[in-house]
Amino acid sequence: MDANADRNRELKAGALPVAGMTATVVGAVVGAVVAAMPSAALAERITDYAPFVYDTEAATVLYLEGDINSQTDFRLGRALHAFPEVETLVLSSRGGTVYDGLSMSTTIREYGLKTHIPADGECYSACAYMFFAGVERGSEGKLGVHRLAGLGDDITFGQEVLSEVFASLYSYGVPFEIVLKMLQTPPERMFIYQPQELAALNLLGPVGANPTPQTAPQSAGAIADALLASDPGAFIAFLDKRGSAPELTTDQVGDPMIVFTEEGEAEYLLFYDCTDNADCLAVQFYAGYQLDNDVQLDVLNAWNGGLTRRFTRAFVADDGSVNLEMDIATSRDGISQRDFRDLLGLWLGRRSEFESQIGF
Repeated sequence: MDANADRNRELKAGALPVAGMTATVVGAVVGAVVAAMPSAALAERITDYAPFVYDTEAATVLYLEGDINSQTDFRLGRALHAFPEVETLVLSSRGGTVYDGLSMSTTIREYGLKTHIPADGECYSACAYMFFAGVERGSEGKLGVHRLAGLGDDITFGQEVLSEVFASLYSYGVPFEIVLKMLQTPPERMFIYQPQELAALNLLGPVGANPTPQTAPQSAGAIADALLASDPGAFIAFLDKRGSAPELTTDQVGDPMIVFTEEGEAEYLLFYDCTDNADCLAVQFYAGYQLDNDVQLDVLNAWNGGLTRRFTRAFVADDGSVNLEMDIATSRDGISQRDFRDLLGLWLGRRSEFESQIGF
């Protein structure tokens, strides 16, 4: 059984593209914060979760300083786990990917965070969803909304995205006037709300009782919308909603394989532990590199031995290519879409870090 599994792994990896060196691989809030600041002597600005920044001078505040992409959602979760005392999220971002903004808005509401746009700050596009999700909102800067871009010609997909956006905005108590402005403003433009306009729309201060309460977490064994390796179509639908242009194909041994795109780079999702090329139990992210330089084994050993990188493994294949893999067992009950999204963000971050380590 183990020998067959190893053979399948070799065949799968051998069927995948390996990148060369020249190729592209696939107010009230602020006042409370200032009052709570300790002595600046021990201040430290922690950027490990960029674009989120934690400043020990303001222990209950986390700052978003930068664009929103496929890794931002995962890093918000890590930052909130590392700094459980955070109560307020200060937002300075010109936006980014819509689904990651919506996902983080859910996290903000679940954690009961306040949101604030600082003076001279801008919270545009996907960042606006995060602002609206705050249980208490404050603003001294600009909030910008516009119509979604990148929906393509797929009317059904566009309707699905818009329905999820509108459902989220409704649950956060966003007035229809803002939703209308969002629909009327082209993607290449931005409709700007100043603080006084937000106040006139009753969007500042504590959130009222109208927003829909959060649903209680699912119990074990009752994962809603679970992703299972036995159902590749569910992964296709998930990645399609992200705008990742997924394509379902098969690998060299006939098992399912999904090729998709994240931030302009091709990614590969392999399916493992299959029976007759179906009923699979696990998936795997994969990246391969054919380098001009020789990667020393101690570099790969250091990578594999690092505690912060334990979810991935690196090795040199028989053909001399350097490979990075990350396995996810969905088993029989599946993995939640939220957890898979976080793991995808982890993979993208680790792959980028690995490329730096091997000089790619």
